[in-house]
Amino acid sequence: MPGGKWDYLVVGAGPAGAALAWRLGRAGFRVLVAEALPRPGMKPCGRGIPDAGDLPFRVPGECVVRRIRGARLYVDNREAFNIEGSLEGYIVDRSCLAEALISEGGAELVTRAFYNKRRSFIRIGGHLLDARRDRTIIAGGHPYYPGEKIEAVQVLLPGDWPDRLDIFFDIELIGYYWVFPSTPGLVEIGVGGFAPMARLRELLNGFLRRHPAAEPFHGKEPVKLEGARIAVGGVWRRGLEEWPLHIGEAAGFVYPLTGEGIRPSMLSAVRLGDALASRNSPSSILRGEPARGITLQRRILEAVKSMSPPERASLLTSIPGSLHVKVALGRAGWRDLARALVRRPRLLAKIARFIRAGGGDHGGGV
Repeated sequence: MPGGKWDYLVVGAGPAGAALAWRLGRAGFRVLVAEALPRPGMKPCGRGIPDAGDLPFRVPGECVVRRIRGARLYVDNREAFNIEGSLEGYIVDRSCLAEALISEGGAELVTRAFYNKRRSFIRIGGHLLDARRDRTIIAGGHPYYPGEKIEAVQVLLPGDWPDRLDIFFDIELIGYYWVFPSTPGLVEIGVGGFAPMARLRELLNGFLRRHPAAEPFHGKEPVKLEGARIAVGGVWRRGLEEWPLHIGEAAGFVYPLTGEGIRPSMLSAVRLGDALASRNSPSSILRGEPARGITLQRRILEAVKSMSPPERASLLTSIPGSLHVKVALGRAGWRDLARALVRRPRLLAKIARFIRAGGGDHGGGV
């Protein structure tokens, strides 16, 4: 059994749970983090932090697998923007990062601790902990999120890739392929979007066989095949209004257009820790970032889903590269988008309709 008493019980030791433990621990609270897996941060896929500039803590050097210094975006295989040399991000070892944050916060971590959602208890060895009190926070990822999710699948292949993120939008799929650097000697190639997992595997196999970006890896045997679900339905209000609270991907803190989850999950968790430490309402974090950026992306996504493939291509190619980056990182506002599309009035009107209506936000949006 964990030693002593604790002020907060955090269920899940992924990016959100670890960042929350870090913040609450530094505020003087005793925190117990319960993780079901043998190590924290073991979800497949999703190891990229494209820009670490807004994180309130330093990513330990020993947890950095590769540095990310740029990105390229392609629409129908035509380059839409190239921002090589203008990012300062990382591919991280998620387990290393989670363990470091939990340790820095002075929190206690227990692994192989199984949470029973229906009965609200946690099993640690032969003991049960009651999780029904007003000090439990669920940070267990997409299984605890009730909103819309998509599938993603990737393979790890032997080879190397420059320190950048290459993204290939598929306007038919409403999703994208990616080629990312991984641990030294490995490359991640994957696809995610609005299609069943079986279809995504077919698309990925086709990309690997035919796409020029995958040509250097032809004939190489995959080291690993990974699949995951991603919460893209927007921030779940109710998850921050009733105990047990939810945070990170369990509350929809994932950027819906890009599927980026580590950074917004950690930022949301730190903001929740700020609110709890200051005795503010947990739902107060809905009024700032990253919630606002997620909401804008969710509404754009709803508009994109209503468009024809040619309209989607026109939208993606009408936005300048600098704005693509701001939108992707959750730093753009509606006015930025309106200015960029002033010469595309039909596209602007279609997006504006979803912005005004708040369409698609899970639980009513933020």
